[in-house]
Order: sequence, then C-alpha cells, then structure tokens
Amino acid sequence: LAPLYGPNAAIGAFAGVAQDTLNAFSTGDFLTGFGDIALAPTTLLDGLLNGYPVSAPNLFIDPSGGVLTGNPGSTQPGFGTVGILRQVNLAIAKDLGADAG
Repeated sequence: LAPLYGPNAAIGAFAGVAQDTLNAFSTGDFLTGFGDIALAPTTLLDGLLNGYPVSAPNLFIDPSGGVLTGNPGSTQPGFGTVGILRQVNLAIAKDLGADAG
C-alpha cells in the first residue's frame, strides 16, 4: 500500500480544499474562497509529497503519509513511500548477505 500514500493524500487534500472553498463561498467570504482556489495547486502538491493529516476514522488508508514524509502522530509511520521502499530494499540486501546501510 505504500505507493498509494501520496496519491491518497492528494485526494484528501483536494477534498479539503474543495470543502473549504465551498464553505467560504456559501458564507459570502469570497476573498477566502478565491484564496483557497489560488492556493489549491500548492496544497495538492504538499499533500502528495508530505501527506495531508485529517481526522476521519473510517478511511481505508490514512492520508497523513506522503511520498517523502509521513506523520508520526498518526497511524502512518514517520516516513513516506520513499522511506518504506528504502527499508524494503535494505531488508532484502541484508537477507542476501550484503551490508545494509
């Protein structure tokens, strides 16, 4: 599931931005709504790379882990997809007799 951490977090970030934008426009706060739209690309990219922490207990994959980093205070480890793949690589190398490091 590690390769899904980043895209799942980006989807969570998109949902968060969309809800924030909808809430802002529905209350008449157009400045905040347009600000959310303007910052949406960076929020989505940040979610993809670093995760997007949310509190939703019924999610299949917690979106707080990204490609580069995770969120140690969540159900995800403190490293992202890259860290997980590196640990797998080191474990296989160690099992094959190489010095892992």
